[in-house]
Amino acid sequence: MKDMGEADVIHGIKLIRSTDGITISQSHYVEKIIEKFSYQNSRIAKTPYDSSVALFKNEGYSDASWIAKNSESNGCSGYVITLCGSALPWKSTKQTLITRSTFEVELCALDMTGTEAERQFGLLSQLLIVSQPLPLIVVHCDSQTTIAKVRSRKYNQKTKRHIQVRLKSIRELVLDRVIGIDFVGTKDNDPLTKGLDLSQVNQIGDGTENPSIM
Repeated sequence: MKDMGEADVIHGIKLIRSTDGITISQSHYVEKIIEKFSYQNSRIAKTPYDSSVALFKNEGYSDASWIAKNSESNGCSGYVITLCGSALPWKSTKQTLITRSTFEVELCALDMTGTEAERQFGLLSQLLIVSQPLPLIVVHCDSQTTIAKVRSRKYNQKTKRHIQVRLKSIRELVLDRVIGIDFVGTKDNDPLTKGLDLSQVNQIGDGTENPSIM
């Protein structure tokens, strides 16, 4: 190991230091993605996506999509974690395993979100500008079944091993007060894994509709 000086970028978040403190930004990431796909000179679209087409890149808190109406057999997970109204990390990805129910696909998404929440919790706990101790990170989920399973202490030997591992991981994060799990209506969570029409884009932009986490 060697001392490389003060951190400039952490988890994709750029740290800008000044006499007034530290400002965090992800504008460089947006510019990098625009440049990567050669969209520097593209015109601004009214809506970012055709809502009639299956969506595999999402935004919001966290959600999962299971067996969309296409040839894909893998589910899709997505999350976003916010601080003071601004999005910090977010991710959308196809799941690496084939799930057999909406519960399994939602649990996999929740486990992925919990892992990222734990990472962000550790980072924020080291920043002197953030009040300590940190409050837990509330993770919003639109699956009552998943929430009930996480909160239940009953052990079912028939439960598949990968499900047992994920349940244990999430329960430990809850017990350690890193995350808390709360229910959110599906209509407020769907923007994470479903296409957005123009009215939904405008609602989110105006702050009248909240995206969601899981």
